[in-house]
Amino acid sequence: MIDIHSHILPTVDDGSRNKEESIEILKNLSLIGYTDIILTPHYIKDSKFNSSTKNNQEILCTLKEELLTNNID
Repeated sequence: MIDIHSHILPTVDDGSRNKEESIEILKNLSLIGYTDIILTPHYIKDSKFNSSTKNNQEILCTLKEELLTNNID
């Protein structure tokens, strides 16, 4: 199963509030059969939802490392 709309990058938008919450969400999605997730963070200029692509990529790399550490695909 594939999720094509998720807000799981911690602290980026109105989704996950922290890394631990993101890991828990991803762990649960994996357990129920999700195999792929497309990240779709909000970006709204001049708002609190304006995280840069570079920042999002850095957060994603950190999250991926945590997932590997926790044995979550």
